Amino acid sequence: MTTANKTTATAILTYLGGNQFTTMTGASVWTYDDNSVTLKLTRNKTQANRLTITLNGKDLFDVKYWYVATSKKTFEVTRKDIKEVNDLYFDMLRGEYEKTTGQATSLTHRYDR
Repeated sequence: MTTANKTTATAILTYLGGNQFTTMTGASVWTYDDNSVTLKLTRNKTQANRLTITLNGKDLFDVKYWYVATSKKTFEVTRKDIKEVNDLYFDMLRGEYEKTTGQATSLTHRYDR
């Protein structure tokens, strides 16, 4: 992928809190493309182990929490959508993440639950 594709992913991670977000939550970037980023999540109050944040055509963000697992015997992949929220402003991303997963994204600021 080119660095032009990485611009949106970097912006989304910055809106979530950047390095502080990844340190506090244990989330890591799994993949990204032109207008979205998918994060691998640690254990949280939902069963979601993936989070996809997409910049939509209205310059707002769509957030999808989902679960994926692979059977070790048959290598069958199961996917389950947990929650989807559409049309969030950039400053609503952290609060949405905290409300859904129950994980703090910062030591200094707590969002309403």
